[in-house]
Amino acid sequence: MKAELGDKFTIFTPVNEAVIQFVAKEGLEPMYKSIELRKACCNIRKMEPLDRALAGKTAWVTFKARYPGAGGPFPDSRGPGSLTHQLRILERHQGAWKIVLVSAMVPYDQSDRVMLRLDRSGKIIWKSEDADAVLETDPDLVIRGGRLRIRSRTADQRLQSAIRWAGLSDGRLMALRGSVPIIMDAGDGLPTKLWWVVADSGMILFLFGNRQLTEDRLAVAASVFGLSPAQLRVATRVAEGASLAEIAETGRVSVNTVRTQLRRIFEKVGVHSQPALVRVLLSVAAPR
Repeated sequence: MKAELGDKFTIFTPVNEAVIQFVAKEGLEPMYKSIELRKACCNIRKMEPLDRALAGKTAWVTFKARYPGAGGPFPDSRGPGSLTHQLRILERHQGAWKIVLVSAMVPYDQSDRVMLRLDRSGKIIWKSEDADAVLETDPDLVIRGGRLRIRSRTADQRLQSAIRWAGLSDGRLMALRGSVPIIMDAGDGLPTKLWWVVADSGMILFLFGNRQLTEDRLAVAASVFGLSPAQLRVATRVAEGASLAEIAETGRVSVNTVRTQLRRIFEKVGVHSQPALVRVLLSVAAPR
């Protein structure tokens, strides 16, 4: 946090003597013994420091919470240590703080954390921990004047259009949540490249692939176009950027068999190339 915010914050910690007395009386894990002890523990650990921090103020609080259990308290959080961004608005009534709103933003998929946050012009304003390493190794992405661009002119036009769409979605009374796939044709017979632009809670996010988004869209598309389970598996691997040889090896079939499956998928979807297939399949979204 200090690396991210510098010295722009003050740390409020529990009163040391109160913690010592409470543990001496109730033991090391009192919050698991009863509801009352849990409340008392939370009052010492959280509410009393918060009360000091907000003395004389009307407050809203945002913070990051990392839950140790698989999934945490939200069904869309995946994996242990899932990170959730939370907002709580508090009001003081008769000298006591009352929580009047609790809101949480859960990322689409905690297993895919490589992402950028962009402003409406496409300028990078935040990067996840591994984003720099991915940017350095991706020959198709480039930073110009602080803005994210794709070397392919056609793919870059799609990226800029998606960023404009995501920026406009924040101009509503309630910010929408949605996503647009950016698919790049890597050449005849070569794997496609896939990125996502996501509008989420007023933010514009660029994801270096996202397994859950891809799987959700493909599941809907398979129903719409009548793809068999085997065809869905092939389409999923194509969307992941696998070559025909890699798909054949994974499925323990010949490359010719994969070509035949792919040709039949083309016929059902009405396309003639892998990039067009991925673009159409990932553009199908479930109705809200």
